Amino acid sequence: MIDRKPLTKGEYAFLAVFQGGLCGCGCGRPLDFLTPHAIRDEHLYSLALGGTNELKNRSLYIAGCTKLKDALDAGRRAKVRSLTGVNKKDQKPKAKINGNPKIQSRPFRQERYDNTRYD
Repeated sequence: MIDRKPLTKGEYAFLAVFQGGLCGCGCGRPLDFLTPHAIRDEHLYSLALGGTNELKNRSLYIAGCTKLKDALDAGRRAKVRSLTGVNKKDQKPKAKINGNPKIQSRPFRQERYDNTRYD
């Protein structure tokens, strides 16, 4: 997995201007640049799910708007771990029972954070 790379000041400023000073989730609320920790830099596609640190995969969110995205990403990361057979803590393959993985799952389908499906 790729390590998270923090944004430079120039990249941060570019994203703020590119987004028009609004939250990247689409809620339309303005970003609060005066309050500490009110804005979070988010990867649109999580690094654990194959996303990159490129600027086109980054967005600025209001801290409260990241809760839904974080919850969806946590479920997706768990799905990837179960399909690849890797435990979260030690990153080693899971034990198999009678030659089958412990968890059987449905196929992965891509959704946007506002629950719009892209099939």
